[in-house]
Amino acid sequence: VEVVDVENFSLQNTWDIEKRLEVHCESVSPMEGRTYPLLKFTAHVNRKPWFYVWNVIVPMSMLSLAAFLQFEVAESDVADRASISLTLLLTAVAYKLVTAGMVPAISYFTLLDKFVAANIILMLGLVLESGATNELVTNGWMGWRPKNERFSIQVCFSVWVAIHVWFIIDARMTHRKAMKEAKGREEEYNLEEKSRKSNYQDMLRNTLGVRSSPKLTVPDRKSVV
Repeated sequence: VEVVDVENFSLQNTWDIEKRLEVHCESVSPMEGRTYPLLKFTAHVNRKPWFYVWNVIVPMSMLSLAAFLQFEVAESDVADRASISLTLLLTAVAYKLVTAGMVPAISYFTLLDKFVAANIILMLGLVLESGATNELVTNGWMGWRPKNERFSIQVCFSVWVAIHVWFIIDARMTHRKAMKEAKGREEEYNLEEKSRKSNYQDMLRNTLGVRSSPKLTVPDRKSVV
């Protein structure tokens, strides 16, 4: 049923709502011997992503990227080195608690939750790396030398890039899936509307006893409802 007033939708700043509602007629039997009709209306909405892009994704990406500044501190200065990544880690955790109120309270991980958690885990890994590097340099374990610090930078930065590439690809695929489902509902509605108009014309012809009447008009669904 095309009855949704999209222009005056009060939550249009954060949600996109489709113009049509799905209507399903069912019957329920809450107790033996009693049956009641049940009418279900379903509205399909999609959350607009840009608010979360600028207020969650971009700040979290900058925090995790800033943690790489620890590599500018000498490996022996473990306190100064770890203070950078540890401070940013605590900032990210505090920011996650603040932004938790911006998303619905649900029991499963959304794509946004996975992205934030991956960045926090990366920053935790940088904190552990600063302590491990100092231990390796001090004791000379595994033939560690300061020049091998470049390998740590490459690995950590590759992880950072992989997290963001994965997020962009997954978000794009999720968006395409939602658009495909919306298009499928639109096509299904058009087929139902075409069938309804054809049945209505056949009913008028049978009622009026007319074999062919090209001037017959079919009322819109809005007027029927």
